[in-house]
Amino acid sequence: MATRKTVNLLPQQFQTDINKKFLNATLDQLVSPGTNSVLNGFVGRRDVDNFKTTDSYIVETDNDRLNYQLEPAVTIKKELSQTKYDFATTYIDIINSIEAAGASNYNHDKLFSNEYYVWSPPIDYDKIINYTKYYWLQPGPD
Repeated sequence: MATRKTVNLLPQQFQTDINKKFLNATLDQLVSPGTNSVLNGFVGRRDVDNFKTTDSYIVETDNDRLNYQLEPAVTIKKELSQTKYDFATTYIDIINSIEAAGASNYNHDKLFSNEYYVWSPPIDYDKIINYTKYYWLQPGPD
């Protein structure tokens, strides 16, 4: 396929060397046809009942992608919204974030086996810490 040149879309007086270099580095890459490669194979777990040794699987680049490629992801959705998300990540990104924070991610079962609950009561911490700066009224009639 021929590479498309966006400089040819400009009027003749704007087809300078500087514009050619700029458009070649930016817009020509966006309008040129991409390179496609056909993949034929399975992705997913291999420890299922219908696994056959003759099945062809797509080769992954590392063991994490091989073991966790279709695992559930974490998504946090905004309230009262149908399509917008505040945060979305994959299982592999969570594991890599744990490692980047300096923790050990060697044993995934140990990381995620327990259920943890965090209780955050609806209190104003400023009023608790700086109680001397507030005037407290007695409950009851005026």
